[in-house]
Amino acid sequence: MPYKSLISWNSMIIGLNQNGCPVEALDLFYRMNRMDFRMDKFSFSSVISACASIASVELGEQIFARAVIIGIDCDQIISTSLIDFYCKCGFVSDARKLFDQVMKSDEVSWNSMLMGYATNGYGNEALNLFHEMRSAGVSPTNITFIGVLSACDHCGLLEEGKRWFNSMNYDYHVDPGIEHYSCMVDLYARAGCLEEAVNLIEKMPFEADSSMWLSILRGCVAHGNKILGQLVAQRIIELDPENSGAFVQLSNIFATSEDWERSALVRRLMIEKKIHKSSGRSWSDM
Repeated sequence: MPYKSLISWNSMIIGLNQNGCPVEALDLFYRMNRMDFRMDKFSFSSVISACASIASVELGEQIFARAVIIGIDCDQIISTSLIDFYCKCGFVSDARKLFDQVMKSDEVSWNSMLMGYATNGYGNEALNLFHEMRSAGVSPTNITFIGVLSACDHCGLLEEGKRWFNSMNYDYHVDPGIEHYSCMVDLYARAGCLEEAVNLIEKMPFEADSSMWLSILRGCVAHGNKILGQLVAQRIIELDPENSGAFVQLSNIFATSEDWERSALVRRLMIEKKIHKSSGRSWSDM
């Protein structure tokens, strides 16, 4: 392409960041800057999102300062990106200060702040913001409810989680997606309602992935359900033979019931299969 318009540059930055290449997106932004392109709100919001992906506070603030110089720092799209940026970097109080200053004309900024609270473990604050959002007459979306259910999960609010999950479609015409089901499965499992968690998986219109079954398996370990735990572990291993979490949790089930021989056997099996313990994330961990 001999001539690259601003739209072309912005599209490339957005595409790179959305596909897990934030460093490349930032490099493209620097090239635009060196070429003296007149960057717009979409350029800055996209590159601030890229900074959030690599959790670079200093870089994000430098880029925002550039937006201030140009005079587009008050734009709502940039402000919302900055709220999301602060939340992803763990500076939730800074995000809230900015959120309180900006005009909240749609659900996007509300969702950014609500998800920021939920992903950083501020469950009660997320739920309070949700009530503020509804009082302001802003309609919740599927993203809103991911934050709400995640907050209920982290706070152990089973009944409130059930209420909002059931009201999604009935009151707000939002169809629950796999992310919402995943939050509810984890909420049931943490509360020790393991049969309800399994029933929800079996009834949902999606194929459960290993992370959802792993939530139940963790619940089995926490609540001492050895029989169900073994069945669930077997299910996970069938879905994902190299899922280290299933082996670790199965070993833990045997250990909590003082079945040291079988606990050690599972650990040895991991070594033989060269399965290494690794950290993972589910939607409920967001």
